[in-house]
Amino acid sequence: MQDNRERLIRYLNDMWAVEKALVATLKDMADEVSDPQLKAMFEQHRLETHQQEENLEARIRALGEEPKKVEGFFHQVGAKMGDALDAGHAHYEKNVLDLMKAYSTEHLEMAMYQALETFASAIGDTETAQLARLHMQQERATAEKIWAQIGPFSALDHAAGQGRLAAVTR
Repeated sequence: MQDNRERLIRYLNDMWAVEKALVATLKDMADEVSDPQLKAMFEQHRLETHQQEENLEARIRALGEEPKKVEGFFHQVGAKMGDALDAGHAHYEKNVLDLMKAYSTEHLEMAMYQALETFASAIGDTETAQLARLHMQQERATAEKIWAQIGPFSALDHAAGQGRLAAVTR
């Protein structure tokens, strides 16, 4: 059975591994999308995510441990979600698909940070709880920005699809 410290370190490592993986994913998303505004949004979020990764690494080290890359449940969920969203979609839908992936990822991160904050508070680790709360607020703000883009990009993708359909039927 894990003691509280081991559990805390595991939660921190889970978050660190997620943030570390997302830095690369966000770079790929920024490189893939065609819209400059969307590219800038993903790049800005990549920088914020990298800072979160570094904050978590520093916290793990402050607790006397080294970060450990874990490819458990959360890594698998992210990979499966991406595969499921990409399956059977046209290339011109890439912008909105990346937005949907990013939005769902933000909510997974918020849930993970909520669990970390609650557990850290329960065991009296105010520093970790404060860090989790800060990151959760950042994730929520990013999710709101992403949400505001899903509708407009869905409409653009629909128009792009209609243009392609019209060209094919002529």
